[in-house]
Amino acid sequence: METIASTSGLKTMQLNDQKAGMQGLNKELINKIIYESSKGTPFFAFQEKRQKSIDLKVKEFKSILKKITDAEKNASLKKMNFLCAALEAERDLSHSIVHIDMDAFYAAVEMEDNPELKGKPIAVGSSSMLSTSNYEARKYGVRAAMPGFIGKKLCPHLAIVPCNFKRYKEVSHMVQDIVRDYDPDYCPASLDELYMDLTEYIKDKHKKQIHQNICLKQKHIAADSDYKFCLECSKNVSREERDNLAYEIVKESERKFLIQLI
Repeated sequence: METIASTSGLKTMQLNDQKAGMQGLNKELINKIIYESSKGTPFFAFQEKRQKSIDLKVKEFKSILKKITDAEKNASLKKMNFLCAALEAERDLSHSIVHIDMDAFYAAVEMEDNPELKGKPIAVGSSSMLSTSNYEARKYGVRAAMPGFIGKKLCPHLAIVPCNFKRYKEVSHMVQDIVRDYDPDYCPASLDELYMDLTEYIKDKHKKQIHQNICLKQKHIAADSDYKFCLECSKNVSREERDNLAYEIVKESERKFLIQLI
């Protein structure tokens, strides 16, 4: 009889639980279900091929690393430190950048349009691939980038709703219309996230109040607002903050925050 360890199989298929609402799951059991339900499918064959390609690249990189001399390492370190110093001197940290991320966006839109789905585990996509899942479904290990047939094995009562991108675009534009009042030059990153520069606007207004105003105007879609001076910091913090939360990083705490991500 195969053990959980032996059937967890390909690393490319194992559960990535680095997503809000997926903490404390039994990863070993979930990986076993994923492996067993995938065997013999085109998805399994694709992941096998993908894993072999990754393993080959890792082997090649390790071979290259073994050939690098200490002198070459020191020269590269010196060059890197020089480039870091040059980039640091050019950085402009005078702006307040906000990253807004709509939480489980496609699923949130579907639940708002179909109230009977609220409180039930749902995912958006098809049996071939899921685009997102709500928090109820994540409790079972169901998440985006997972085939729907595997999601059904993890959660037999999972409701899979077909994608409706026309509707998602409509709601996304509604959010963007609100944001445009604060920054006409906002930068959309996708349908469910965007960046905006509030430097001028917040001179006379409180940042937390701006977050509350946006959430109230688009009250049915949860949004996470992160106030930073650094675009990459904004993106990374919003991965941690969920459920209409606002989080701010000031210049003095930037390095401490980034070190925690390593």
